[in-house]
Amino acid sequence: QKGVNEVILLISIHHIASDGWSMRVLLQDLSNIYSDILTFGRSKSEALPMQYSDYAKWQYQFMKSPEYSNQLTYWKEEMKGAPPALELPIDKEKTDVIENVGKRLIFEIDQEVTSKLKTICKENNCTLYMLLMSAFSTLMHRYSNQEDIVLGTLIANRNQAELEKMIGFFVNTLPIRLNVEADMPFTALLEQVKDKTLQMYDHQDVPFDAL
Repeated sequence: QKGVNEVILLISIHHIASDGWSMRVLLQDLSNIYSDILTFGRSKSEALPMQYSDYAKWQYQFMKSPEYSNQLTYWKEEMKGAPPALELPIDKEKTDVIENVGKRLIFEIDQEVTSKLKTICKENNCTLYMLLMSAFSTLMHRYSNQEDIVLGTLIANRNQAELEKMIGFFVNTLPIRLNVEADMPFTALLEQVKDKTLQMYDHQDVPFDAL
C-alpha cells in the first residue's frame, strides 16, 4: 500500500490456469466488480452457466467420441509424410542441449500499412490472419528452400459461447501444412491458406499433445 487512496494490485497466474484471452476477461471482470462495489456496495455480476471443470469433463468425454476419432483421422492424413522440420539457415550448429536462450524483436505495423492489408483482405475475402500466414509461409519458403512446409499456429479454441467469459487455459496449438512453390502466384497461396485454415477450424478440438 503506497498511500491512503493508492493501492498496487499484483496478479500472478500460471499458464496452466490461464491464457491471453483469459487475461482480458479477468481485467474486465475486475473493472466491473470494482465499479459495482463503488456504486451498489456489492458485485452484480451473475455466475457463469459453466465452470472450467464442466469444460474439462466435456473434453474428457469428447476424446472418447466418434467425432474425436474423425478429427484425429483428419490430422493423421494431413500430416502423413510431412517434413520433420524447417531447415532454416542458422548461425549456430544444432545440438541436443536446450539452452533456452533467445531474443524478442518488438515492432509495430503503422496504420497506413494496416489499412492496406485490410483492403487486400476485403478484396480477397479473407481474414488478416490468413493474409499474414500466407506472407509468413512465403518467407519461410525462401529461407528454407522447402516447398512442403508445416507451421505451428495458436487457436483460441473457444468455439462455444459459454466459454467466451470463462478464465482458463483453452488455447491449442495446431499445424498448418502448405505447399509453397517458387513460381506460385501469391493469390493461389492465399486461397490454399484459406482452405487449410477453415479445415483446421473444423478439426481444432484435438489437443496438440495428442497430435
